Amino acid sequence: MREIDLAIVGDIAWNKDITPQGQRTSPGGAAYYSAAGASHFSEKVGVVGRIGEDFDLSLLQKRHIDVEGVIVVPEEETCRFVLTQYLDNTRDFEAIRGVAGIVQTDIFPDRYLSARFIHLPTQLPEHSITWLDFLSHHNGISVDSFEEFTRQWPELTKEMFRRANIIFTNEEEWKTLSMFGVEFAEKPIIIKRGKGGATYKNGSESITISAPSVTAIETTGAGDVLAGAFLAQRVQDVPIGSALENAVNLASLSVQAFGIEHIPPKEAMIKKPHIITAALLVNTSGEVFLAASPKFGGKLIVPGGHFLPGETPEECIIREVEEETGINVDRSNLRFLKMHEIYAPEYHGTGARFIGYNYWLFINDQTIRLEENEFSSCLFVDPNEALKLPDLHPSARKIIQYYLEERDRTLR
Repeated sequence: MREIDLAIVGDIAWNKDITPQGQRTSPGGAAYYSAAGASHFSEKVGVVGRIGEDFDLSLLQKRHIDVEGVIVVPEEETCRFVLTQYLDNTRDFEAIRGVAGIVQTDIFPDRYLSARFIHLPTQLPEHSITWLDFLSHHNGISVDSFEEFTRQWPELTKEMFRRANIIFTNEEEWKTLSMFGVEFAEKPIIIKRGKGGATYKNGSESITISAPSVTAIETTGAGDVLAGAFLAQRVQDVPIGSALENAVNLASLSVQAFGIEHIPPKEAMIKKPHIITAALLVNTSGEVFLAASPKFGGKLIVPGGHFLPGETPEECIIREVEEETGINVDRSNLRFLKMHEIYAPEYHGTGARFIGYNYWLFINDQTIRLEENEFSSCLFVDPNEALKLPDLHPSARKIIQYYLEERDRTLR
């Protein structure tokens, strides 16, 4: 069995996220998010938690996360969280805890005790306290909190912070934490500031990293991704500033689509990416063309594909559009948008990383003839409405956003 450097203990769940941009149910829970963030930097990550038979363990195993500490409870349901996010960034939270309603310390594998860090991500404070009791002899325990829990159970939160070796908190929780006194002055504290980035504090040492400017679709779990990513790097002695910067950047990536399946594991980062082209087709009514792709798990994408030897990006996308849709492309109607890099976990069932040259193409009202081995169905839809579609692929979402930004600039 492989060595584990970072063990993550907590809730693995189904998350239903309701946001102004739409809603979606996806795998989640703070332990799942933290483990996914850690797996981007390390293959020595283990997770501990209780799930029902309705959760797919392969979602963790595909990221090379060790699941010896995960117990499947027969005939029971996995924990479910419902998070409603409003335009002013306030949130409502509802939990149906299911099998995660109790703590079962005897599922913690003995070999995880040698991990340099054991992380207790956002969970009920009483659950964290139980784990802190069980792990009292370990000197690398980190904890995270949740704003609502800090307000509801301030004394338990205070005890949790007091006993941990490393603390993760957000700005509102930090205000509460600051009232607890100077006993935390020499303890590493990572303050998560959302779109403002994050700050590391330890005594007189303070490092602040700004977050890149991104379009946030859904922010649930970003703080947990940051914590897992930071700890997985510190295990490898990556300098604090670099580890925090990488963690902030990964957390910023996590908010750009629903769930966190678009975050690539470490294995995917090593493999050579696919270099492709893609084009958003726009008709005379201003609607955009989307098609369901079996290669991408049935999600809605835009036409595009790989280069043939010697092709330029323009030549490639013109050929791909004509092959996949039957449209005769007028090169004068083709406009470059920008490039991006994205990870598609559903690609052919194994996942792949892509670097794409992205265009938009104005088309007359030509008849679409789908290439059958590429797409199963298609539609034209208003671009703003397209962004609300639950099956829209993150790559297509980005391209639509690039197009809308370009269109708005032109109109101004």
